[in-house]
Amino acid sequence: MSLAPHDFRTPALTTPIIERSTTWTETAMGRQETLDRLKMLMAGSTVKELARWTRLVDLLLNRLETFPGATWQQRWLASGANEAGRASAERVFGPEITESADRGELTGSVARLIILGAVRPSYHWLYQCRSGRLLEQYRQLHDAEGFAALDSLWDQAKGATIADRHAAYHQLTSPPCPCGAPRSMKTRSEPE
Repeated sequence: MSLAPHDFRTPALTTPIIERSTTWTETAMGRQETLDRLKMLMAGSTVKELARWTRLVDLLLNRLETFPGATWQQRWLASGANEAGRASAERVFGPEITESADRGELTGSVARLIILGAVRPSYHWLYQCRSGRLLEQYRQLHDAEGFAALDSLWDQAKGATIADRHAAYHQLTSPPCPCGAPRSMKTRSEPE
């Protein structure tokens, strides 16, 4: 088929590949700084609970160190856990470790690293491992004021259910988790 001189021709452009960074300040923290930040995150917890989560996060850090990479994020990606979704605990820890801790504890240790920003899972991982508790803690640490303002708007909304709120908050919280972007919720009437 031949084209007339004024027929539209689709240009042959290549689609650029956008590489996502694997290094942020939080992902490059050392082991001790990560554990110290965990203790600050868990301030107010019982001594027993703090010891339990410190042990589990330390176990996860030990295991991540067996994978290549200079940051926790690079090691997380190298472990294959990012693609494994629900099976990430078994993928990272292996069967020998999953026998000594239940899957919920192992996933909880990953959640704490996400809240601290030490690992930033893909959207695929976040949507497979939906955890209301993880996202609630993430919101409290990263934008408590913004979500409190949003709460007051939800309280005024007619016909909105608690399930609607949870679904909306999940959608609003998930995007900043992988990219680490600070999120600030503002209403339209507030200045930028």
